[in-house]
Formats: sequence, C-alpha cells, structure tokens
Amino acid sequence: MKRETVIVAALLCLFGISAVSVLWSGARHSDSLARPLWKTPAIGLIEISGPIDAGNGGMFAPGGLNSILDQIHTHRDDDRVKALIIRINSPGGTVGASQEIYQELKRFKAKTHKPVIVSVADLGASGAYWVALAGDVILANPGSMVGSIGVIMSGPDFQQVPQRYGIGMRTVKSGKYKDMFNSWRSVTTEEKALMQSMLNDIHSQFISVLILERGIPTASAKEMAQGQVFSGRQAVTLGLIDELGGLSDAIDIAKRKTKLGDDAEVIRKSESSMQEWLQQYIGSEVRALMPDLQLVSTPKIQ
Repeated sequence: MKRETVIVAALLCLFGISAVSVLWSGARHSDSLARPLWKTPAIGLIEISGPIDAGNGGMFAPGGLNSILDQIHTHRDDDRVKALIIRINSPGGTVGASQEIYQELKRFKAKTHKPVIVSVADLGASGAYWVALAGDVILANPGSMVGSIGVIMSGPDFQQVPQRYGIGMRTVKSGKYKDMFNSWRSVTTEEKALMQSMLNDIHSQFISVLILERGIPTASAKEMAQGQVFSGRQAVTLGLIDELGGLSDAIDIAKRKTKLGDDAEVIRKSESSMQEWLQQYIGSEVRALMPDLQLVSTPKIQ
C-alpha cells in the first residue's frame, strides 16, 4: 500500500509541476496566444507492421484492420494533427482489409485536407503497397522492397493423405462450387477458370488504383504489375514511389508541407486510453521527467 501511495503522490506532484510550468510559460509569452500544450500542432504517426488482415490488432498485431482504422479516425478528429505519416513495414495481406485502409486514408484526406506521407521501412509489398498508394508522397529506403503488385490464392494439397494414411474428408454441399477450395480433392477445369477470373478481376482493380494514383501509363502499369518486387531505388525510377528516404525524411516533408517548426511533436495514438489521456494533458515538461513510461512513442530508426 505504501508503494502505491508514493507512486500516486509522485504523479500528482508531477502534474502540479506541469500546471505551474504551463502558467509560467503563458505569462512569459503573453504577447502571443499561448495555447495549452495539448493543443500544440503536431504530426500524427500510424505504424502498419506485419501482415494486414481484418482483425482487431493490438500491441502485438499492429497490422489489424480495426486497430488501424481506429487510429486513422482518432487522428482525423484531433485538431492538433496537421499531417499524417503512415510507416509501413509489411508484406501485404488480405485484399479487403488493404482496400479498406486505402479508402479510409482517402477519406481522411478528403475531409481534413491534410497531407498523408507514406514511409516504407524494409517492405511495402502487395496489399501494403496498395495502402501506400493513398499517400500524397511515398518514400522508401534505397534497399527497401516495394511492389509485388499481384494477387495470389493458395492452399495445401491433401489428395495423397487418404491413400497413405487412410484418413479422408467427408463433404456434403448444396451447390456444385461450394467446396471448390477443398484441399482433399483435385480442382476441376471449370473451378480453376472461376478462381482465375476472380483473381484477374482483383488484379485489374489493383492496376487501376496504380494508374490513378501514380499516373503511370496503362501499358507500363501492367508490365510492372506481374508480382515482381523492386528495390526502393528501382521503384523511384519507375515512378512507384516519389523519393528515397527514411522516417526522419518523411517527418521533415510533413513539417515542410504544414509549415511546422523543427520542434513539432510526432504523436502516435496509444491502445491505452490512460496513456492517451496522459499524452494529451500532462504536457511535454512532465513527459521529459518520465522517459521510461514511453507515454509518447518517439520515432526510431532501428
């Protein structure tokens, strides 16, 4: 109990120091409209790491659709955020989830008229590149892997299992195509044609977005959309990205586009509502005294 009391007292003391600091800062700068620290203009940061899918995500699954959408919405509704950086390190994922994030970023831009800067770390491929196409500016490192503009569908083949181990699979269906993804039997010619038709349609959607967002001629877009991966240096030459650079460069671009100073803060919405409250209301002076709590995630190149 004694330890908890000390911790609470320390936090209250730090909060008091912050409040006094804010008042003192306001007195020193009375010639300007001194804004509360939690209203200081900033740059938002969202990280998309790992496979993208229609899941909730969380601390250990930052590629989850719901988590990413929630972060976009929170940054959209935060008046402090003047630009948004999407930090991508992902091989892609499911089509629907990738399309939804892309569309949500487009809505963010349409509603807020704020720039979206995309920074690719090691990998921005397939569905992750689809997401990146929503950015006003796309950056990647010279050795980043970018592209893989294609669609794939695969699964295991268990056809030899019954003969070798005497284990099979019973299937009852109401439509002749209902089990065409059944791994226990061969795919018919008709079923394969249906699958290929679906994949071709999704592929054409991907190519259309590439042409729309990057202004690449149709013939060139189709040539680059055969599933191949490009280095960042190749990608900038081909027009798949805009510039070579890392996260620090993306932050500099966001500052220039929004005319924010070099000391502009980069904020990332936390999964924890308590951390979010502390991030908004305690202030930078107190956070500097408590670096180990990591209340605000500072961009790092690792």
